[in-house]
Amino acid sequence: MSSYSDIDLTIIDGVTFVLEKTRPPGGAQMTKGQIGCWRAHMDMMRYVVDHRLETALILEANVDWDMRIKDQLEELGKHMPGASKTRPYGLEWDMLYTGPSLHLPDEANLGPAIRYRDKTVGTLDRSGWDRLEANWVARDLVAYQAQDHERIVHRAYTTYATTSYMVTLDGARRILYQLGLNQQSAPVDVDFFEALHRRELNGLIVVPPLMQQWKTGDAAKDSDILDPDRASPKTESDPCSVQSMRYTLVYIDIF
Repeated sequence: MSSYSDIDLTIIDGVTFVLEKTRPPGGAQMTKGQIGCWRAHMDMMRYVVDHRLETALILEANVDWDMRIKDQLEELGKHMPGASKTRPYGLEWDMLYTGPSLHLPDEANLGPAIRYRDKTVGTLDRSGWDRLEANWVARDLVAYQAQDHERIVHRAYTTYATTSYMVTLDGARRILYQLGLNQQSAPVDVDFFEALHRRELNGLIVVPPLMQQWKTGDAAKDSDILDPDRASPKTESDPCSVQSMRYTLVYIDIF
């Protein structure tokens, strides 16, 4: 999929075993899958720090994106605070969520938002966002008064899933300390947003998200963390990807 999108990836191995004594304080009771997920994300933060990457895009294996993802990322970069030719997404943040499964804003303190036009985004009433959990994308866009064919960037608050996000070098350092050494109270996505709540991390989110989880049709295969004994309704991407790359791959050879 990355080859067809002209995206170069660095693969970081997953984790199957973590010594209990290497976990941070906190005593969180988590499954082996949740602990492995935490360790894998900390390993990615260490890679960013060791290689001194100013910004990095972190992707989980079940990610899907729109065929026009490079255009979408370029458009996002044009509107990020502090962006420049050498720093295309700026450095004035720690985390930028590009593919959460659910976001609940701080309704009592929404804060400012950056709005920008993106021709790959649909209209508010015909994009199928009502199929998403809690209708969160549509509610987020309405809360920040977005118009049709617009994306918004604003402060991240309660954000579930780590399918796709960006970090800066300083952000990776803070994550390694806060989540890798200081404390562990919940699965990694929850620990992320709790750090956002405490303002230990400066997080942003782009809505609608640029990337999403791909649904295989078998819920047990959709996650290495959970093992549900039920089937997903069907093989599908998220309505935020109008031209799903994974779905399109099935038909590439036909054309």
